[in-house]
Amino acid sequence: MATLPTPAEKARMVLDICKLRNCRPGHVLDSRNLTYYAATNRVPMDDLYGGVDHCKEQGWLEDGPRRETFRLTEAGFAKM
Repeated sequence: MATLPTPAEKARMVLDICKLRNCRPGHVLDSRNLTYYAATNRVPMDDLYGGVDHCKEQGWLEDGPRRETFRLTEAGFAKM
């Protein structure tokens, strides 16, 4: 039986996306980045959205300037 990823593991996937995109603090990504990662790595979108939520709770991401965007914080960059 498969185990479900923890919130921390989901957040790690999101931070890995930021790392792959060479993000720096303040860099804005949108849901298309998550969609591409999900499609190429066979990861459920719900897991990635859960990762974004966990990252926001930890202060690693914050809402971006537009709907469905998020911004990497200094703390998130340090966690990468």
